[in-house]
Formats: sequence, structure tokens, C-alpha cells
Amino acid sequence: MADASGAPQAGPQIAQFLRFGLVKVAWKGEGPIVPAMPLAAPSGPVTPPPSIARPIVTVGGAAVGGAEGIDLVPMPARRFSAAAMTLVWSNVLVENAREDLTGALDREQWSVAELSARRILRAALRGVLSAYGVNPLPADSEVVRRLSLLPAGVDTDEIRAKARHLATLPIASTAQGGAALTALDDFVVLVRHTIGAHSFPSSFDSSDGWRQTLEIGYDWLRLGAHLDADLPIDEASDLLSSGGAQPHLATT
Repeated sequence: MADASGAPQAGPQIAQFLRFGLVKVAWKGEGPIVPAMPLAAPSGPVTPPPSIARPIVTVGGAAVGGAEGIDLVPMPARRFSAAAMTLVWSNVLVENAREDLTGALDREQWSVAELSARRILRAALRGVLSAYGVNPLPADSEVVRRLSLLPAGVDTDEIRAKARHLATLPIASTAQGGAALTALDDFVVLVRHTIGAHSFPSSFDSSDGWRQTLEIGYDWLRLGAHLDADLPIDEASDLLSSGGAQPHLATT
């Protein structure tokens, strides 16, 4: 069947899916094909081993051990979908807070700029913790201290060190504001590389970027709604009820 369809590699994949109980195979409408052996235990789905890939959650789905791996996600489905929704929405919040930061810097509103910078940091860290399976999350005021929940590693150790530095970064001048913006942009790049969100669109720069954001967000929101998972914040619920209306566009 697989060869006749022009997909010679599909046969082994179908067989693998069958072993794990992900698909069923029937013979021309005569019922399912079930292997049987005399005096042997009844056949049934095999549970794959838990994934050891880290982080656990990415924007594109669960992390697995290889390109063709089939691993058991080491999280209940409801928590997994809630963490994924928070991961996606944290990236939207980063984009929104960055827009607020650049506006505050242009107007020399230093206290607003500091607040916006903290929002970028905390939203990015919500994404990091979610990617590693932390759900529910600690309060935003606790996320820097709770980075101890992350496993040791080159990227996570760097994220911890930079987050502690950025949490106390002052903004009281144009020079400090520019340095903070550069440092935060570098930090967001590091975070997105670590959690598999490096291609996340610039949500508020254009209608196309917002459309791409919606496409990513709706995939996870549908799954979360199906599993009755907790939405990350009230704005995610508003996104569903509004049909995806963009809050505002960047102006030039």
C-alpha cells in the first residue's frame, strides 16, 4: 500500500505507529488486523520511553530525541498544552513590552522604560520556564528567583546569570536606555534559541507578522480549549473572542 502510493518510506512508519497504538489497520472493511500467537500475551500498544530531550515544549510542539523519534512526553496532556500556550503568549508579551520600551525611550520616560524592560525580562522567563515544563508558573515577581527550577546546562546557566543582571539594570538616561535595549534584545535571542522559538514573528510590526502570530497561537489555543487547559492570561481569552483582531499596528 505504502509503495503503491509513491511513498516508499511510509510502510515502516505506519508499522511503528501501529505498534504504539497511534493508528489502526483494517483489511478491506473486514475489521482490524490484530497479530496473534498461541500461548502468548495478547498484543497491544507499546508505551514509548519518556523523552529526555530538554526543553520539553517548543513553539512547534514537543521535543523528541531525534528526527524520527516517538517519545512519551513526560507531562500530562493538560499541563503540556497549558505550558505551550504560555510559551507562545510569552513571546507575544515580549514583543508588546519591547514596543512600549522603545516608545518610552523616545519620550525619555525613564520610569516607564524601566517597567517595560522588567516586563520584557519576566515575559521571556515565563517562556523559558514553560518550555522546561513548569506549569503553573510562579508569580512574575518570582520568576528570576525561580530559575533554580531549570536544569544545569550551558544555555540555562547563561540565562540565569544574564537574568539576574538584567533584573537590576537602571534606566535613567538615553545611554542607559540604549544599552538596556541592546542587552534585552540579545537576551531574547538567547532565550528563543534555547526554547526553539527563534523564528517567532515580530507580532506588532505588520499585519503579516500578526497573522503569523495568530496561526501559531490558534493551533495551541484550540488544543488547550479541547483539553480544558488554563489559558495563560485573560488576553488569550480575548484573542479567541475577538476573532484575532490586532490590538494595534506599529506606526512610522
